[in-house]
This record gives sequence, C-alpha cells and structure tokens, in this order.
Amino acid sequence: MGYENHGSFRLEEKEKNKLSNYQTRIRDMIFLTETWSSREQGAGYSGIEGATSWKMLSA
Repeated sequence: MGYENHGSFRLEEKEKNKLSNYQTRIRDMIFLTETWSSREQGAGYSGIEGATSWKMLSA
C-alpha cells in the first residue's frame, strides 16, 4: 500500500470518504422523504420500515 509515506494523500482520501458519506446521507434523506410522501398516498409503508431497519443494521 505505502500510503504512510504520503500524508497529504491520506488526508485527501479521508476528505473523499467524508464527501461520499455526506452524499450517501443526502441520498438516504431524499429516499426517506419520497417514501414518506408515497406512504401518505396509502402506499409504501413497508418501504419506510425497510429503510429504517436497514439504517439500523448498517449504522
């Protein structure tokens, strides 16, 4: 691997990971919002339950 020699590179990787985590969180929020609105129309209740339990499992 040899990353130890490149401190700045490691920092860059950390920043990239932080950004992708942030993007994933936004995507989850959009997904949950869409699922909630479809639930209000009488559909997709299992979707919000599934998403919630999946978040707990992956947290």
